[in-house]
Amino acid sequence: KKISLEISQKVTELLKTSIPDIKILGPGEPIVSKIRNQYLMSILIKIPRDSGHLAEIKNNIAASINKVLLEKKFRSARIVVDVDPV
Repeated sequence: KKISLEISQKVTELLKTSIPDIKILGPGEPIVSKIRNQYLMSILIKIPRDSGHLAEIKNNIAASINKVLLEKKFRSARIVVDVDPV
């Protein structure tokens, strides 16, 4: 559980520095915070529909995730990106 919180905080920090004009909520625990012995955390990234630099934002998100996953203690973590969550 500690690792999931730590990795989500690290990803959030990287996102806030690489995309300063986008609203980022979280990290936070979802209602169901553990499934099949895996702890879950969620980060909500709010991107305006009229944002003209969507491809750049997506690249920054992917780069931030990859940068965190390269760290030795986070290699076993899994990060799932959900577009248009309900």
